[in-house]
Amino acid sequence: PRSGNTWVRLIISRILFPEFNISSLLDLDLLVPDIHKRTRYDHRSLSKECVIKSHFSKPFNPLGNSFPVIYIVRNPVDVAVSYFNYRLKNNNLTGRNDFGAFVKRFVNGSIFPCSWQEHVMSWIGSKHEGRVLVVKYEDMVKNTTDKIADIAHFLGEEVSLSRAKAIDKYASRENMVLLEREGS
Repeated sequence: PRSGNTWVRLIISRILFPEFNISSLLDLDLLVPDIHKRTRYDHRSLSKECVIKSHFSKPFNPLGNSFPVIYIVRNPVDVAVSYFNYRLKNNNLTGRNDFGAFVKRFVNGSIFPCSWQEHVMSWIGSKHEGRVLVVKYEDMVKNTTDKIADIAHFLGEEVSLSRAKAIDKYASRENMVLLEREGS
Protein backbone atom coordinates (compact mmCIF):
# COMPACT_ATOMS: atom_id res chain seq x y z
CA PRO A 1 0.00 0.00 0.00
CA ARG A 2 0.93 3.66 -0.58
CA SER A 3 3.38 2.87 -3.36
CA GLY A 4 1.70 4.50 -6.34
CA ASN A 5 -0.81 1.77 -7.12
CA THR A 6 -3.66 4.14 -7.96
CA TRP A 7 -1.29 6.29 -10.03
CA VAL A 8 -0.16 3.29 -12.09
CA ARG A 9 -3.75 2.03 -12.43
CA LEU A 10 -4.76 5.42 -13.83
CA ILE A 11 -1.84 5.28 -16.28
CA ILE A 12 -2.77 1.73 -17.32
CA SER A 13 -6.40 2.71 -17.82
CA ARG A 14 -5.36 5.55 -20.11
CA ILE A 15 -3.01 3.31 -22.09
CA LEU A 16 -5.60 0.57 -22.62
CA PHE A 17 -8.81 2.64 -22.67
CA PRO A 18 -7.88 6.10 -24.00
CA GLU A 19 -11.47 6.91 -24.95
CA PHE A 20 -12.84 6.35 -21.44
CA ASN A 21 -12.93 9.39 -19.14
CA ILE A 22 -12.60 8.44 -15.51
CA SER A 23 -14.48 10.68 -13.10
CA SER A 24 -14.18 8.63 -9.90
CA LEU A 25 -12.33 5.71 -8.39
CA LEU A 26 -15.43 3.63 -9.16
CA ASP A 27 -14.80 4.25 -12.86
CA LEU A 28 -11.19 3.22 -12.38
CA ASP A 29 -12.34 0.02 -10.67
CA LEU A 30 -14.37 -0.85 -13.76
CA LEU A 31 -11.32 -0.63 -16.01
CA VAL A 32 -8.62 -1.91 -13.64
CA PRO A 33 -10.53 -3.78 -10.92
CA ASP A 34 -9.25 -4.06 -7.37
CA ILE A 35 -9.22 -7.68 -6.24
CA HIS A 36 -9.69 -6.52 -2.64
CA LYS A 37 -13.03 -4.82 -3.37
CA ARG A 38 -16.32 -6.50 -4.06
CA THR A 39 -17.00 -5.83 -7.69
CA ARG A 40 -18.95 -7.56 -10.38
CA TYR A 41 -15.72 -9.23 -11.53
CA ASP A 42 -14.84 -12.76 -10.50
CA HIS A 43 -11.05 -12.99 -10.65
CA ARG A 44 -11.21 -16.74 -11.25
CA SER A 45 -12.86 -16.17 -14.63
CA LEU A 46 -10.73 -13.28 -15.84
CA SER A 47 -8.71 -13.69 -19.00
CA LYS A 48 -4.98 -13.12 -19.00
CA GLU A 49 -5.58 -9.87 -20.87
CA CYS A 50 -7.34 -8.26 -17.91
CA VAL A 51 -5.39 -5.99 -15.57
CA ILE A 52 -6.28 -6.06 -11.88
CA LYS A 53 -4.94 -4.42 -8.74
CA SER A 54 -3.74 -6.48 -5.81
CA HIS A 55 -1.80 -5.89 -2.62
CA PHE A 56 -1.28 -9.61 -2.07
CA SER A 57 2.21 -10.95 -1.60
CA LYS A 58 3.03 -13.70 -4.03
CA PRO A 59 2.30 -16.67 -1.71
CA PHE A 60 -1.23 -15.35 -1.11
CA ASN A 61 -1.98 -14.29 -4.67
CA PRO A 62 -5.21 -16.11 -5.63
CA LEU A 63 -4.53 -15.67 -9.34
CA GLY A 64 -1.71 -18.17 -9.50
CA ASN A 65 1.82 -17.85 -10.75
CA SER A 66 1.49 -17.43 -14.52
CA PHE A 67 0.01 -13.95 -14.91
CA PRO A 68 2.21 -11.06 -15.97
CA VAL A 69 2.82 -8.70 -13.05
CA ILE A 70 3.64 -5.02 -12.82
CA TYR A 71 5.22 -4.73 -9.40
CA ILE A 72 5.52 -1.25 -7.91
CA VAL A 73 8.16 -0.81 -5.26
CA ARG A 74 8.80 2.29 -3.15
CA ASN A 75 11.33 3.24 -0.51
CA PRO A 76 10.04 1.55 2.68
CA VAL A 77 10.55 4.66 4.81
CA ASP A 78 8.33 6.66 2.45
CA VAL A 79 5.78 3.83 2.39
CA ALA A 80 5.64 3.74 6.19
CA VAL A 81 5.18 7.52 6.48
CA SER A 82 2.55 7.63 3.73
CA TYR A 83 0.67 4.58 5.04
CA PHE A 84 0.67 5.93 8.62
CA ASN A 85 -0.71 9.29 7.45
CA TYR A 86 -3.30 7.57 5.25
CA ARG A 87 -4.53 5.39 8.10
CA LEU A 88 -4.48 8.34 10.51
CA LYS A 89 -6.56 10.41 8.07
CA ASN A 90 -9.06 7.56 7.70
CA ASN A 91 -9.23 6.77 11.44
CA ASN A 92 -7.85 3.32 10.69
CA LEU A 93 -5.05 3.02 13.24
CA THR A 94 -5.22 0.38 15.94
CA GLY A 95 -4.07 1.59 19.34
CA ARG A 96 -2.37 4.91 19.83
CA ASN A 97 -1.61 7.29 16.99
CA ASP A 98 2.07 6.59 17.65
CA PHE A 99 4.28 6.58 14.55
CA GLY A 100 7.05 4.64 16.34
CA ALA A 101 4.64 1.85 17.30
CA PHE A 102 3.23 1.84 13.76
CA VAL A 103 6.73 1.49 12.26
CA LYS A 104 7.47 -1.48 14.54
CA ARG A 105 4.29 -3.21 13.35
CA PHE A 106 5.09 -2.21 9.74
CA VAL A 107 8.59 -3.71 9.96
CA ASN A 108 7.57 -6.92 11.73
CA GLY A 109 4.77 -7.62 9.26
CA SER A 110 1.77 -7.31 11.54
CA ILE A 111 0.20 -4.76 9.19
CA PHE A 112 -1.49 -6.14 6.05
CA PRO A 113 -0.32 -7.82 3.99
CA CYS A 114 3.12 -8.61 5.51
CA SER A 115 6.40 -6.81 6.08
CA TRP A 116 7.65 -4.61 3.26
CA GLN A 117 10.74 -6.79 2.81
CA GLU A 118 8.72 -10.02 2.71
CA HIS A 119 6.36 -8.53 0.15
CA VAL A 120 9.09 -7.24 -2.15
CA MET A 121 11.10 -10.44 -1.94
CA SER A 122 8.01 -12.56 -2.62
CA TRP A 123 7.72 -10.95 -6.05
CA ILE A 124 11.21 -9.99 -7.14
CA GLY A 125 13.28 -12.45 -5.12
CA SER A 126 11.62 -15.63 -6.36
CA LYS A 127 10.79 -17.33 -9.64
CA HIS A 128 7.55 -16.28 -11.28
CA GLU A 129 6.23 -18.12 -14.34
CA GLY A 130 4.76 -14.95 -15.86
CA ARG A 131 6.61 -11.84 -16.89
CA VAL A 132 7.37 -9.28 -14.16
CA LEU A 133 7.96 -5.57 -14.71
CA VAL A 134 9.39 -3.89 -11.62
CA VAL A 135 8.56 -0.18 -11.48
CA LYS A 136 10.28 1.92 -8.85
CA TYR A 137 8.04 4.68 -7.54
CA GLU A 138 10.99 7.04 -7.31
CA ASP A 139 11.80 6.45 -11.00
CA MET A 140 8.17 7.18 -11.87
CA VAL A 141 8.44 10.52 -10.08
CA LYS A 142 11.74 11.41 -11.81
CA ASN A 143 10.83 10.39 -15.35
CA THR A 144 7.16 9.59 -15.64
CA THR A 145 6.94 9.62 -19.43
CA ASP A 146 9.71 7.01 -19.81
CA LYS A 147 8.02 4.77 -17.24
CA ILE A 148 4.67 5.20 -18.99
CA ALA A 149 6.35 3.99 -22.19
CA ASP A 150 7.83 1.00 -20.31
CA ILE A 151 4.44 0.07 -18.85
CA ALA A 152 2.75 0.43 -22.24
CA HIS A 153 5.37 -1.77 -23.89
CA PHE A 154 4.93 -4.39 -21.15
CA LEU A 155 1.18 -4.34 -21.86
CA GLY A 156 1.81 -4.84 -25.58
CA GLU A 157 1.06 -1.24 -26.49
CA GLU A 158 3.33 1.46 -27.85
CA VAL A 159 2.90 5.12 -26.98
CA SER A 160 4.48 8.11 -28.64
CA LEU A 161 6.24 10.72 -26.55
CA SER A 162 3.33 13.12 -27.02
CA ARG A 163 0.83 10.46 -25.90
CA ALA A 164 3.01 9.56 -22.89
CA LYS A 165 3.06 13.24 -21.93
CA ALA A 166 -0.73 13.43 -22.28
CA ILE A 167 -1.12 10.32 -20.09
CA ASP A 168 1.25 11.87 -17.56
CA LYS A 169 -0.89 15.01 -17.45
CA TYR A 170 -4.09 12.93 -17.17
CA ALA A 171 -2.65 10.88 -14.29
CA SER A 172 -1.40 13.93 -12.43
CA ARG A 173 -1.50 14.22 -8.66
CA GLU A 174 -4.21 16.87 -9.01
CA ASN A 175 -6.42 14.53 -11.05
CA MET A 176 -5.91 11.69 -8.57
CA VAL A 177 -6.93 13.98 -5.69
CA LEU A 178 -10.12 14.84 -7.60
CA LEU A 179 -10.85 11.15 -8.19
CA GLU A 180 -10.33 10.35 -4.53
CA ARG A 181 -12.73 13.16 -3.57
CA GLU A 182 -15.38 11.57 -5.79
CA GLY A 183 -15.05 8.46 -3.67
CA SER A 184 -14.77 4.77 -4.21
